[in-house]
Amino acid sequence: MLGEEIAGDDLESMSFASTATTEISAATDDRTQDNIRLPEDGEDTLPLGSQKRPIRKERVVLGQKTLPEVWADMSKITLPSWIGRAPPKLGDGRHGKLSADQWRTACTVNLVITLVRLWGLKPSNDRQYLMLVNFMDLVTACKLAMMRKTTPKRVEEFQRHMRRYLKTMKVLYVYSALTPNHHLSLHLPRLFENFGPPHAWACFVFERCLRWLKFIKTSNKFGESSISLGRCCAASLTSPRAWLGELEQTLLTRFCMSQDIRILTQTANLPPILSHLQRAFSKALESDSRGTFWNDLWAFAPEEQFTVLSKSKEAPLPVWIREKLTKGLLGSIAAKYYPSVCLTLESLTFRGMQFSIATNSLGNSYVVFKRKSGNDEPWSAGSIQMIFHLPIEETTHGPFFVIKPYLPLNTADAKFDPYRKFLFAAGQLVYDECGDLWVCTLGEVLCHFAHTPYKSPDIPKQCIHVLPLDRVRASFLSDI
Repeated sequence: MLGEEIAGDDLESMSFASTATTEISAATDDRTQDNIRLPEDGEDTLPLGSQKRPIRKERVVLGQKTLPEVWADMSKITLPSWIGRAPPKLGDGRHGKLSADQWRTACTVNLVITLVRLWGLKPSNDRQYLMLVNFMDLVTACKLAMMRKTTPKRVEEFQRHMRRYLKTMKVLYVYSALTPNHHLSLHLPRLFENFGPPHAWACFVFERCLRWLKFIKTSNKFGESSISLGRCCAASLTSPRAWLGELEQTLLTRFCMSQDIRILTQTANLPPILSHLQRAFSKALESDSRGTFWNDLWAFAPEEQFTVLSKSKEAPLPVWIREKLTKGLLGSIAAKYYPSVCLTLESLTFRGMQFSIATNSLGNSYVVFKRKSGNDEPWSAGSIQMIFHLPIEETTHGPFFVIKPYLPLNTADAKFDPYRKFLFAAGQLVYDECGDLWVCTLGEVLCHFAHTPYKSPDIPKQCIHVLPLDRVRASFLSDI
């Protein structure tokens, strides 16, 4: 059950999950404790601000009504390939403990999509709406903290949202205890000011190594050395292994062995007889290239570096693109050039993120982009239909993206969009209808987005929820 998952020690390292999923406490009798269960939403809840301590307290945020809605949205969402996935049955207890990256996706993507849809249009004094605002303050603070670039304005906004989250948390969840991580989060602004964005100094890589060490079998003899000082010669006493316990020696030896094997299996000098072992070791040792770890590593890649993943094909250049070219609307290409052909691609990677045409990978084709002439609209969303380069005088220009944009909501329908109240953290709705094709450069493609179908009883047309998955820019979403 979800209550059992959140009670684990792993959640303490992910402070934003404490009230994002459920708020279940133990029985007040210190001698006995009821088994945690998952009742219906709102069962045995306390009135807002109530200080009366009941005999048995069990408050549920995600229960039998809300969790199926979360699962239904998870089955409909389309994500790019680089982002980690949460378990499809989040909260049923059968998936085991979640990793930090799974919590990150679950709370900043999956729960945002569902909870804002369910609670975003409730009255402002409704408890569920207040709980949603509290949760979105935490999501906003976490997204600001995880940006790859930071500014004084973002540091100030992080502090404002984090403080408001902690204050409203103590009002909404009277019996929730603040943890040391809650206190430490208020010191993060000073770290941002002194050291910059956290991907450069956070310890996520070391936490990942600690996870690997958990799978090494040991004797659990921590600090107990197998070497007797009476039998040690002077030379052996200078060795670090003489002062390590059996557990430490095992972890160090096995970890180094696994890294040696990893390097050996990645070389091309192995004898042919070991080729089948090379494939087996590679499959066993390779890690998931999605999620926070690899994505943050790509933050140090050069800005202009991109990799073509497919062979280019020569094709006629569409007439309407040639017209844009002659008007000087495609980057810095001079208007005097009139190419008749272009080199088309199916996909390419940029800073660890793969961009593909819709027929190649639907999730990797959904992007948020900036229009040159659309300053009144902060951003647009669409799907990539074509990727191409322009060969001009022995020089290849590009890449360029032909995008089919989704139409924005009109003013009358926009008021029924619950996500716009939390634009930075929740995105917004668009119509499931497309306008004229648009051509963008690589610099004008801002990020991917999570694509989820959305049907509102108050909006006559079918809609799509667009949740930008950007970790660099925040200004195109708000004034942050």
